Amino acid sequence: MTRRRALIVGVLALLAIGAHEVLLRAMAHGHVAHVLLGSSNAMPPLGATVLAASLVVVRFLAVVVAPGALLASVASLIAHALVGPPRGAGHAASRQRRDRAA
Repeated sequence: MTRRRALIVGVLALLAIGAHEVLLRAMAHGHVAHVLLGSSNAMPPLGATVLAASLVVVRFLAVVVAPGALLASVASLIAHALVGPPRGAGHAASRQRRDRAA
């Protein structure tokens, strides 16, 4: 993973964690669980339903995906700092050096 991609992955993971916190606050402030339970057999309000469904998706990303993405990002940045940039078919500069040498 390149430095730029590692930073992008880390920022996206932090954004998912931040969105999780914001949605939790919004649900607690709006008493969404009470609204959903209080609707009984009737159709619950669309806003509460959308908020609850989005929290489920964002919670999955924040709890399952984000920690692994953050660790991979940090590991890639540490490896880049200790070893240097990766060499291989993915970089145009290394491809150009190989072509010149051949």
